[in-house]
Amino acid sequence: MILRNLLAPAILCAGLAFAQEAKPLDGDANKGNAMTGCLTKGSAAGEYILTTSDGKQTPLTSTEDLSKHIDHKVKVNGSPAKQQEKAIFRVDSVEHVASSCK
Repeated sequence: MILRNLLAPAILCAGLAFAQEAKPLDGDANKGNAMTGCLTKGSAAGEYILTTSDGKQTPLTSTEDLSKHIDHKVKVNGSPAKQQEKAIFRVDSVEHVASSCK
């Protein structure tokens, strides 16, 4: 009984953490995709948005620190993914293109 009371919360937390990860849409088939645009800060902490020249906005997720690229034109390499049923772009690398979005 005590063991069950200790293990149940740990298993639940591990399951919730796994559910938060960004999942690739089609495995690694989309790896190597790139997008170029203006990087802005999203409304939530750690959220960033890439706006392309045609006005399309894509939420980004990354293990890299994207904050130093805010309001810069960048090229991001990575793959489309889903996070909590929301389409996002998982960034593998960032290339600085210009220090402004103009």
